This record gives sequence, structure tokens and C-alpha cells, in this order.
Amino acid sequence: MPEEFEKSWKFYILIIDQIKFSDTKAAAILAINGVIYGLILRNIFEIMQTIPENNIFIISSLIIGTLYGILSIIFCILCLFPKTANDDNSIFFYGHVGGNYNTFKEYEKDFDKTMKKDQLLNLQLKKQIYEVSNIALDKYKRVKLAMLSLGLAVVFLMVPLVILFGKVYLR
Repeated sequence: MPEEFEKSWKFYILIIDQIKFSDTKAAAILAINGVIYGLILRNIFEIMQTIPENNIFIISSLIIGTLYGILSIIFCILCLFPKTANDDNSIFFYGHVGGNYNTFKEYEKDFDKTMKKDQLLNLQLKKQIYEVSNIALDKYKRVKLAMLSLGLAVVFLMVPLVILFGKVYLR
């Protein structure tokens, strides 16, 4: 294989690894959200009983924290959904391969034709690098928003919880 293709292929694999890493981050953020909201839901009745009547600060903080947590979960879920639209006919893109070939023989014919033409092969790989780079960028933006939302959720949830549990356990 030509040297240009090998370099491009290594770059393609690097981007795919970055996509996997963003998915791992999103899954970890989802797990953290699960722990936080599992603890809250498990203790919701105790929390509700300890809120002083008409304490707008605590109630508002809990509601805002919960909304940020939900937002974090939504961004994580959006990150985990793959992009499947690709307008180009590519031997590398699973959406094109799975959706446009009825038989393996049809795909093999196009694959072999592309592999024999270095220029066409490099062009298709470059297009795929462009597509997966955009996918990686979208995923990292969503992971960043999920992390920010999770951080804000923790802040808004911790302040009233510290106040409430401090009152309960320091009596």
C-alpha cells in the first residue's frame, strides 16, 4: 500500500480511538448521574421531611440541580447515538455498505475496484477521516456539556443537602 494511505489510515484509527474515549467518558458521566440520583431517590422522603416550610432557596436549588442533572443525562445519551448519515458512496462507511449493497459480491466488486486505484482509495479514506472527525467533534462537545451540567448539578444539589443533613445530624 502507498505510504500516504498508511499515514491516513493511522490518522483514521486515532480518530476512531478518540470517539471510543468520548463514549467512555459519556458512560462514566451517566454512571455518576445514576449514583447521585439513586442516592437522592432512595432518601427523597427524608429529604422532603427536613426541608423547612417556605424555604425557597433549598427547594429552588434542588430543582435547579435536578434539571442540570437531567440535562447532563440528555447530553450523554446524545453523545452515545452514532451519526449514520453520509452522502458519499464509501467502501469504509458502514451506513453505505450496509444500506446500498444487497449482496457481499456487489460490495466486494466495488471494494476491489477501489483498492486497485490508489487515488480513489486515498480520496475515500480522506472523506471518511473528515466524517469521523466531525463525529468526534460533536461527541466531545456533548461530553463537555454533560460534564459542565453534571458539575452544576452537583453544586446545586450539594449546598442544600449539606444544609439539610447538617440540621438532621447536628441536632
